[in-house]
Amino acid sequence: MGLRPGAIHIGTSTATPKATSQFAKLHADHGSHYLAATFAGHPDHAAAGKLMSFVAGEPAIIERSRPVLDAYTAKLLVLGDKPALAASFKLVVNFFAACLLETMGEKFTFAEKQGLNLETVASMIKEVLQHPATAQVCRENSHPQL
Repeated sequence: MGLRPGAIHIGTSTATPKATSQFAKLHADHGSHYLAATFAGHPDHAAAGKLMSFVAGEPAIIERSRPVLDAYTAKLLVLGDKPALAASFKLVVNFFAACLLETMGEKFTFAEKQGLNLETVASMIKEVLQHPATAQVCRENSHPQL
């Protein structure tokens, strides 16, 4: 490994939780640090400092890394001290996005076949996703005890 002891590797790749745990162990064995810092967003968002990042690792290492993380992140979610948590969270986000894209495609296909105005449908969907009731449903159906 080419990092000097005490160096920090900020891993932004989407990897399995198992691989992320292995990365962390390899770094610990070497005397360096691994911080899982996956993210959601587009390269343009990164350049503008507007990504949402999901970070997990040693709290002191997260704090030492904040200047770098803040350079590309608008919202930083700290998920705990086990790097695999960030990898798991990223997979949840990816699965959610894939399901959302699939259902949006189905809704627009149905709407189009029914002769509905697609701009009106898109406007309604946008309103529903931003509506406070949607956030309430998400809160009511979360399971923080798990």
